[in-house]
Amino acid sequence: MRKILFISYHFPPQGGAGVQRSLKFAKYLPSFGVQPYILTSDKLVESRWTPKDDSMMKELPEGIAVTRAPWSHEIGSSKWKKLRDEAIKLVQEQELSAILVTMSPFEDAALAEAISKATNIPWIADLRDPWALDEFQSYRSGFHRSKERKKMESALAGASSIIMNTPVAAKALQNAYPSFSDKKIYCVTNGFDSEDINRDPDAPSEIEKKKFNIVHTGTFHTELGQRQQKRKVLNTLLSRHAKGVEFLPRSPFYLFQALSKIKADRPEVYEKLNIVFAGVSGQAEKDLTQAFGLEDSVTQIGYVSHDQSVGYLHYADLLFLPLHHIPSGNNASIVPGKTYEYLASGKPILGALPQGDAREFVANYSKGTVCDPKDVQAMYNCILAEYEKWLSKADTRVADSQYLTQFERRTLTENLSKIIEATVSAS
Repeated sequence: MRKILFISYHFPPQGGAGVQRSLKFAKYLPSFGVQPYILTSDKLVESRWTPKDDSMMKELPEGIAVTRAPWSHEIGSSKWKKLRDEAIKLVQEQELSAILVTMSPFEDAALAEAISKATNIPWIADLRDPWALDEFQSYRSGFHRSKERKKMESALAGASSIIMNTPVAAKALQNAYPSFSDKKIYCVTNGFDSEDINRDPDAPSEIEKKKFNIVHTGTFHTELGQRQQKRKVLNTLLSRHAKGVEFLPRSPFYLFQALSKIKADRPEVYEKLNIVFAGVSGQAEKDLTQAFGLEDSVTQIGYVSHDQSVGYLHYADLLFLPLHHIPSGNNASIVPGKTYEYLASGKPILGALPQGDAREFVANYSKGTVCDPKDVQAMYNCILAEYEKWLSKADTRVADSQYLTQFERRTLTENLSKIIEATVSAS
């Protein structure tokens, strides 16, 4: 059994999409001959992105060692050095042969590098987001974006292998840093766990079985998009955002325009619609609902556990998947984590997506409809078309299970185990 140190600052009982990646790797790595020793923070840092989710702890197999230590991202501080030394001791005592660090926080690259130098074992960087190459990230100015890119290059220079979580991000990394030409760069996407999807949960109370249920799980970015629009001139002058990227489409704003049009054109259809948002939401989403006059059809639940989230997918009639707008000729570097569970659910998907991996994945799915993120008419048409199929019970489409296998967590973890083995063998 290959034994590795797995550094994951965010780990159950913290929840959120990013934590699922770490948990599923830890869950399935032993099946492929890799025993992870988890090093994580001893404090539960709850935030909008990492709320507490006790349901995830029960998935961790018995026998997985988890060390919870005081954490610091202040590189070189006494607390950081103590964390480093504790990790080095763990590597030496357990005779571990590699380090896998999943990020963000991206400062943990320095921790992995220090442990690697002290123990002479290779380290592998697993980026859950494309860091400074992420077009969805905002910076104080273009100068700060450029500075972060240099920081990223320096931080990853010592890694023996780098894993990105989308094909576009892996290519972007290769193109951005010629200095990495001799470095192994891989793609291991996020995915779904069949054990989660195949459960038979009770119908959530917000689901109305006699209505057409349009569901979105996870977080919207309404407030961020509105703030970007208000400061458009200043943002452009300072190059705070990647050129031409608009955040507001990653919200219900354009969906609400389509629903308002249905309400006006087809009131008999609108009366049969039930829109459910299961995930972190705020006042911006509530205000938007009121502004469009959709309070009678939209329910905002707030954060739900991962188990509960899967329940909403199970009973949805149409799943809504929005992403930001990018200029023509570019590809989005990120794929929302929910995408893979949407695909595995077997339910129809309305993907309001720019060019990139997410759009390609949904377009290749037999029940997927894709349109540009701001295409209100296309959303309108899709909702009506899917409603008619639901009403007539005439949907004969079958999800392609063979296509979906590539996104199964067990398959993805097997790929990771091969990367670990190749990295150790080459060191």
